[in-house]
Amino acid sequence: MSRSPKSRGAGGGPRSGETSKTPSGAGSKPRSADPAAPAVGGVGPYWRRSREPLQILVFVLPLAAVYEIGLLIASRGDWSQPRLLAYRKVEEAFEAMGLATAGSALPAILIVVAILAWQVLSRRSWKVHWPTTLVMAAESIALAFPLILFATLLSSVAVPAQAADGGATPGVVGRVVMSVGAGLYEEFLFRWITIATIHALLVDGLRVADRTATGIAVVISSGLFMIAHGSQEPMRMVFYFGSGVFFSLVYVLREFGVAAGTHVAYDVLVELLAAFRA
Repeated sequence: MSRSPKSRGAGGGPRSGETSKTPSGAGSKPRSADPAAPAVGGVGPYWRRSREPLQILVFVLPLAAVYEIGLLIASRGDWSQPRLLAYRKVEEAFEAMGLATAGSALPAILIVVAILAWQVLSRRSWKVHWPTTLVMAAESIALAFPLILFATLLSSVAVPAQAADGGATPGVVGRVVMSVGAGLYEEFLFRWITIATIHALLVDGLRVADRTATGIAVVISSGLFMIAHGSQEPMRMVFYFGSGVFFSLVYVLREFGVAAGTHVAYDVLVELLAAFRA
């Protein structure tokens, strides 16, 4: 990066007290996650396009579809599927607002509506650059490997970074579908909503400097991510906190799409490696 630290916050963020509002109502996000930010480090158009809301929507829609179809199949009794904790928490929020009758796909609908609102408010082009979507997938897979190495160094065997809310253990196909949902909905809950909300409270409410607010938001969201997985084993707790920090940094620097894709890629690869060893 070649930005001056005097004019920007961490990772190109705003000055203290300056925020970038999210259309989802989650508050503000670090400026480094803003797709309107200029390209850095000579990465070129891909760096910008991959952080634009329409590109993110096109990238995450297939992920949401895979998980929702998996839930539909599971509800018909073809195979068992535990509920993802992050997915269930979003459902509970809608139930608290009296919107439970709107259907079980509400979390997916919320993501789509939030990204569409972001797209409309940003007044960006509605033209999709399809090669960017493919490169986002490749980048997500590439970013998953350092996390697999980190998990292997800690426990000899990489473990999925997903939290389920009870239910029977599904087969390989069910676990892969669950991995897709985990990457999407856990990033939405723990990264987009949590980091954006904490950042907004600190910067807008308490006038904390952007870099400090971003760091605090990353630590808190990573701690919540670790707690949500409920492990009592020290090495796994270290892994879940460390992976939370990793996903948070990907989110801050590369936006929600690549963060979700990286989480999905990691969990799917771990499940496939486990199935291969079995």
